Amino acid sequence: MRRKGFWAILLAFYIISGLFAVDLRAADLDAYSLVAENEHLILYLNYDTTEVAVQEKDSGIIWYSNPPGRDKEEKVARGSDKDVLNAQFSLSYYLPGNRQMFMNNYSDSILFNQYEINLIENGVSIDYVVGQEWKKEDLIPLIIEQKSMEEKVLKNLPVEEQEFLLSQYHLFGLEPLGPEGRKLDIYNFDEDGVLGNYAFTTPLEEMRERDFERLVLHFLGIYVNNRNDLASIADLKAEDLNYLKDKQVYVQKRTIRAWDRDNIFLAFQNSGYSPEELAKDYQELNLEPPVPNQRVFHVTIDYLLDGKDFLVRVPLDKVTYPEKVLVAGKSSMETYPLYSLDILPYFGAAGSDAEGYIFVPDGSGALIYLNNGRLDAKPYGKNLYGLDYALQPRERIPEITEQLHIPVYGLKNGDKAFLAIIEEGDAFANIKADIAGRTSSYNTVQASFITMQRTELVFGYEWEETKMSLFQSRLPEGNIQIRYSFLNGEKANYVGMAHRYQEYLVGKYKLSPLEERENIPFMLELLTSIHETKPVLGIPRRLTKAVTNFQQVKEIIEELDKEGIKDLKLRLTGWLAGGEHHYLPRKLRLEKTAGTEKDFKDLLTFLEAKGIEVYPDLSFYNIYKTNLWNDFLNRRYAARFLNRKIASIPDYNLATKQEKFKGGRLLLSSKFLSSFVDNFLKEYSKYNIGALSLRHLGQQLNSDYRTNPAKNIDRQQSLNNVVNVLKKLKEEQEVKLLVEGGNAYTLPYVDQVVKTPLYSTGANIIDKGIPFLPIVLHGYIDYSGQPLNMLYNQYSLLKSMETGAIPYYRGIYSESSAVKRTVFENEYALNYRQWLPEAAELYQALNELLKETYNQRIIDHMELADNVFKTVYANGKAVIVNYNQEAVMVEGVEVKGEDFKVIQEDLQ
Repeated sequence: MRRKGFWAILLAFYIISGLFAVDLRAADLDAYSLVAENEHLILYLNYDTTEVAVQEKDSGIIWYSNPPGRDKEEKVARGSDKDVLNAQFSLSYYLPGNRQMFMNNYSDSILFNQYEINLIENGVSIDYVVGQEWKKEDLIPLIIEQKSMEEKVLKNLPVEEQEFLLSQYHLFGLEPLGPEGRKLDIYNFDEDGVLGNYAFTTPLEEMRERDFERLVLHFLGIYVNNRNDLASIADLKAEDLNYLKDKQVYVQKRTIRAWDRDNIFLAFQNSGYSPEELAKDYQELNLEPPVPNQRVFHVTIDYLLDGKDFLVRVPLDKVTYPEKVLVAGKSSMETYPLYSLDILPYFGAAGSDAEGYIFVPDGSGALIYLNNGRLDAKPYGKNLYGLDYALQPRERIPEITEQLHIPVYGLKNGDKAFLAIIEEGDAFANIKADIAGRTSSYNTVQASFITMQRTELVFGYEWEETKMSLFQSRLPEGNIQIRYSFLNGEKANYVGMAHRYQEYLVGKYKLSPLEERENIPFMLELLTSIHETKPVLGIPRRLTKAVTNFQQVKEIIEELDKEGIKDLKLRLTGWLAGGEHHYLPRKLRLEKTAGTEKDFKDLLTFLEAKGIEVYPDLSFYNIYKTNLWNDFLNRRYAARFLNRKIASIPDYNLATKQEKFKGGRLLLSSKFLSSFVDNFLKEYSKYNIGALSLRHLGQQLNSDYRTNPAKNIDRQQSLNNVVNVLKKLKEEQEVKLLVEGGNAYTLPYVDQVVKTPLYSTGANIIDKGIPFLPIVLHGYIDYSGQPLNMLYNQYSLLKSMETGAIPYYRGIYSESSAVKRTVFENEYALNYRQWLPEAAELYQALNELLKETYNQRIIDHMELADNVFKTVYANGKAVIVNYNQEAVMVEGVEVKGEDFKVIQEDLQ
């Protein structure tokens, strides 16, 4: 199946012509061929194993898809785990009955020679058939027409193989029955009726009568065994064998030794004869052709060079899985959904003696030290962009962990490192990492892609349950694409990785540096109107009440100004009809409990006079259920769970972790997002605000699972729908945008991110959290962590210092007790008077530091001692943060316990 010879000649021509001029080959590359080259990189391919290697021209460093010394170094892997070490990808699928099965391209494609290599511009493309499509026996004909044997097989083989192959077959046919023609008395075979005036013959050899009779029985038995309509030789008819009157055939000998059978297979394989040709030949001989294995998958991988980067692409329109196929022995059609694809699981893998770390984008970023010995901890694995809330109903509150907001991962090994950026397919990607010693002798980090989401339906009772799997109705649209960037020397660390990703975003999306400001911003969120549940005529009802009206917003801002808090940015929540849990904003209606339209306009005039940016907050992506009529209207716009029911997120009781009541907020299908935003803006634009806070759009990413594949909206399509809306608001409407969390696809279009993770989750396998995300954002996009008055501890304040996050507070005018028995009842310090003194003091301290670094890139970050960190900015300003309770002396500077110190670095 491989087309190797042509490309080898073509490559030789290129090399002779000087098109591939650089020769940096290492001993490990002896089995590889050069397939692409540019100014910075060389791409090599092993045609026999499809392993690839990428060489950096400047350094000579080589990166391998698979560990080059694994035959000697691997001490842990066994069985299928060892096979995966040789693979470039693995996949999983489900059998009917919910059993998950696994395959990889080494065991299930390469060993069967089921791949085809094609050179493409700047790289190479490899098409794989995964799953043994044909058994060995399907290539070895029991009977083959003489002409086919000679023209399709023998003429393509050397003389020795020709002679060997002929020695394993008898030439066999019919000849007219002459006066001395021999007839056989074969039990149950109607020789006269089937052969008429013909008799069997072996024209090239004389055989004893007994041997000849055995050969005839063997020949007839082949028909009985390879025709479902024949129960015995008595069922044979004249038309079955009439072809023998005009042509002769080769019949395989009755007994063949095992080693000869292997050589027969190799001979047919070497000749280029295929199971497809055998099937065609069998049909002409009135034999039933062999049936290929239906449990096969087709996957194409493209490897490309793009400047200094190495790209790996899987075109999903070329990926196929067995869908509605008829399997041998089964009476009904079956489908084997392709659940997951793991791409280059061992790229850049580090051995058991390597020093360095794995970087994963957990929260703000995290490191897993190579060979850290934490084999009792689970391997790392998390979905990008958090949960897909449309996947399945969740009766219990999901585990609260930091989300993965950026589609990157990497590995540092000594003085070299790579950073992988998932450019396409990120919406259904999962980042996996593990240390050496568990399944192999290597430390690895990789991207896995859930190509067809799955959930289970449970029927019956607890003592007699039946489970049925439901799958996404089709594969995602588009491609999977991973970009690998390489770093060396001083840049081979997490700071270098963050800078590379920052450069990528700036270059691709033309991000502009922040302008210098006299003071840093102070992010203030004020809740205006919220819901509470009260009995009305004995029936619990959800009512709206104001906790900060429009007039009181002005009072709060005046008091902050008196305390020296400048450069306010205001996020205004609960201003729309329905309060914080407002009605679906098909049109703009103000919440009456917060004030009149005149009050709202007066507030806007006041804010404009003060030079304060205001981001009115609203939710398009989650539809809050406020009354039956509104709920009825909203259901038509809601996404669907994979179980086909309307998708919603419950309100949870934080104490019990159970949902409070059925329903909760509905999930808007992203296909309606653009039209809803357009309709809303028609009325919103009359206020000339020029900014919006889009709740959930920077944090959530949900599919819309439909049984009709054409109507299904996969998670990547939802991502594209969100991006189209953000792009329209930013570029066409020139609206400034604020989001929570800051999933990577929102970053090119937003001006402010709140609730940015400043910590990692701290999973057991993780050794250390790092400010990777703040390093990426600082100097380009304003960001804040969680509201500081909700955290209220010195550690959180110091974390803002370390990461350069601007302060963010969330408050109300009413007493904090006003939120009792509401969804905000766990927020204890909402009243602005409770936190204002502390906020003013913190702002002054942060302002002294950050006003000089506000628009500066973070150029370095390091741990100077246990729990003592230094952040360095491009202008030389640096802050040392000491999280310890005791004072420390570092770099000639004393830093008090739980405090920080600003210094000036000499960057020369």
